Amino acid sequence: MYQLKRIQPILILFLVTGINVSCAEKKEEPRGTRMMDTVWNLIEIEGEPVTLGMEARYLDLVLAGNGPRIGGFAGCNRFTGSYEIINDHLALGRLELTYRSCSRAMEQEQLYFEAMKATRRFKHDGDDLTFFNSDGKIILTFEAVHFRI
Repeated sequence: MYQLKRIQPILILFLVTGINVSCAEKKEEPRGTRMMDTVWNLIEIEGEPVTLGMEARYLDLVLAGNGPRIGGFAGCNRFTGSYEIINDHLALGRLELTYRSCSRAMEQEQLYFEAMKATRRFKHDGDDLTFFNSDGKIILTFEAVHFRI
């Protein structure tokens, strides 16, 4: 019991210091959503609002963090492919897609794929992800999806 009383102040100091350090670290963490492994809903193509795809689903995109894979839903078809990021430059590889035919979603889907092919740069700012073409024009605007459990 005597030894516990002697080390008790040291334990309390250690715990208090540890809590202060962890609080300081949390304040320094970047705020917002991680770019990788997040579902990003497409909200605009070249400044025009996006309509829901088939089955009233949002068009989306996910950049996998454990490998340079990209995937998502384009309004009618799902797609997958590869990507490479160097600083703020984004290069998308060849996209593979399912081959469903959807009369009302195909035009918007084609615009989405064309804009992804034209993507050269990106900007990630919290819950917003923006893709730019080689002229610096905004071509795709995404918003992070937050799931409630």
